[in-house]
Amino acid sequence: MMKTQVRRPVIDMKFRDEFRAKHPGAICLFQTGSFYEAFHDDAITCGQRLGLTVTKIDKHSANPIPMAGFPSHHKDMYVAKLAQCGYRVVIHEQE
Repeated sequence: MMKTQVRRPVIDMKFRDEFRAKHPGAICLFQTGSFYEAFHDDAITCGQRLGLTVTKIDKHSANPIPMAGFPSHHKDMYVAKLAQCGYRVVIHEQE
């Protein structure tokens, strides 16, 4: 039997930073396959406010990137929770 690994699309960090700069003060969520993910400070905020586990991209590098995410079918629930906490949420949907 042959096993294949399914890789989720990866958000380009340059794109993420440019998108984030266009929406200062907002929590930015990015759709990556069947998940929504937040990075950097947004990931830490989502971890604290939503009870999500914060992991790190490139965790063995000198500058690991915090990341938190959740399955897409929970989007409405988590966005509502962030809004109830007073956060503005901006979502980048995959094309």
